[in-house]
Amino acid sequence: MKGVQSALAFITGIVVLAVLLQAVCAADAEGSAVSVVNHDVEPAVFFPGDEGTISLTLKNTVTQSTVTEESFKQEHEGSYTRTTTVSTTSAEIESVRLVSKKCVEWLSSRTRSSEFFRIGALGPGESIRISFPVRVNKFCEDGTYFPEVLVSVENGKDVRFPIPVRVDSSALDILVDIPPEISPGDSKEVRVTVANSRPSAVSGARVSVHADADEGLELTPECIFVGKLEPFEHKTVNFTLSALGEEVGAKAEFKSIVFEATYKNGENEHKSVLETGILLRNILDMHLILVDAPAKVKRGENVRIEFDVANGMEKPVSTVSVFPCEPCEQMRILPSESFIGDMDAGDVFSASFTVDTSTLPQGENTFRFKLRFRDVSTGRMHETPPCEVKIFVEPQEESPAWSFPLLAIVALSAVVMVFFAFIVWRRRAR
Repeated sequence: MKGVQSALAFITGIVVLAVLLQAVCAADAEGSAVSVVNHDVEPAVFFPGDEGTISLTLKNTVTQSTVTEESFKQEHEGSYTRTTTVSTTSAEIESVRLVSKKCVEWLSSRTRSSEFFRIGALGPGESIRISFPVRVNKFCEDGTYFPEVLVSVENGKDVRFPIPVRVDSSALDILVDIPPEISPGDSKEVRVTVANSRPSAVSGARVSVHADADEGLELTPECIFVGKLEPFEHKTVNFTLSALGEEVGAKAEFKSIVFEATYKNGENEHKSVLETGILLRNILDMHLILVDAPAKVKRGENVRIEFDVANGMEKPVSTVSVFPCEPCEQMRILPSESFIGDMDAGDVFSASFTVDTSTLPQGENTFRFKLRFRDVSTGRMHETPPCEVKIFVEPQEESPAWSFPLLAIVALSAVVMVFFAFIVWRRRAR
């Protein structure tokens, strides 16, 4: 009988031990357990030198508020005493800090220390969001870095969690489709494409252009808003480039133009710059050709000046006219404008003017004429440089006041002498 009791006691001890082990394991499994349940980095991909945040959520993954533990103590004669202990499962977070060996650093200018102390207790299922202000070293190379978040839990296991931070120095690319040359007074379209070659989106993109008006160029508008560019997305905007001068015969010069794309990566401002240019020269090939004009005239004579107008371009023009630069009332030039109208490519027309020289001063006089026309493709009016015509005005020859009576007397004397000679001849003939 005693043997049976001993066997039963042994078996009971084994069962009690198993129950105790199960209770201990359950207590350990259901005690406070802090985990990082999610995290994100803003911006998603840093430029070297960028500032941003690393945010994560800490959660107490225990689902019940208390854990009940039971313990058994063997008394004499095989009896046992059961003790029940109830404990809370709140997680006491002592500190949270960010540790990085390279490139990514805690942004100390925003906080007083490099870690958060005494966060507090997280009840079962509760969570808390924590953000770390960070900066990526401006000399950091492209790649992925893993700063670690260390969570110290007073009544549980500490947490060590690496956060991937990507660094990429790729900037927005600017591609410009610009004509190789432009003529003074002309306008052309310029296409600008901004391409995001980064693995992350950028926001607030703007394209602006800088051209010095003193250099003879103007681009409108000055700035165009593009907005958000997704990874590897590109957008195209159009500017109008105008050569400010109205005269066609300007000297050929290369003019500089600067395009700038500004954008944001998170809260960080960045820009890309492209400098290019265009040749400013006379490519509107309209000619005012002097055909005939006298080199010298007597004052008071009417002078005829004749021109040919030639369209040497490969496109038609309209509203063609030739006009004198000086007021016609002062110079007495008619007509005040010689209107030609439309001209096709290769056309040649004539224009003529008559100048009254009676009021002109003696000596060399300069007359200037311009050719005006409208470019059909752009609708803009243009004027050629002045074509100068120089005419020397000589004084008018005046006869003396006594010349006419003298001639009359000489003529009368001659007639009388002839008459007397005729009479003498008749008498001798008899």
